[in-house]
Amino acid sequence: MPASLTDVVRVSADGDHAITVAGPLVVAVWRGIVAPAAVQRSVDAMQLVMENHPGDAVVIHVADAAAPIPGDEARRAFANLMRAAVPPLRCASVVGEGDGFATSVARTVVGGLTLLVRPKIPFKVFATPMEASVWTVRDRPLQSKLPARPEDLVSVIEVTRSLIRP
Repeated sequence: MPASLTDVVRVSADGDHAITVAGPLVVAVWRGIVAPAAVQRSVDAMQLVMENHPGDAVVIHVADAAAPIPGDEARRAFANLMRAAVPPLRCASVVGEGDGFATSVARTVVGGLTLLVRPKIPFKVFATPMEASVWTVRDRPLQSKLPARPEDLVSVIEVTRSLIRP
């Protein structure tokens, strides 16, 4: 793993979510209730990473299979996050893990927000962390501090997930 991702820094974690920063990468994993204050911490982390890694910063949000569908206030917070996702952020993605009706609804909600907000950067919804990681590294600039191997991004996602308290 490149030096820029060897240190995964915890931004926020509780029983419902965890947010980390690793070099130019911001990862948020949501398992329980999506609190707007936690979404704001994700926005703050994203903005800091954009300042420190202009043109190289990326964001991956993962909705764990156990995560409930976000309420109205949380959806508004996510819409604000998507509006804040502007260059120098290179790209952002959301992973809706699991299968079944609830997961399909969650992916549809994110897709609808994307149509409404119209992000100014490449933004996509995926079913697995590996799919999101492959997409994230595919157009990686040569000078990027983001690793070229999708497996390294998945590792950071799993470290982030492990910070969620039981």
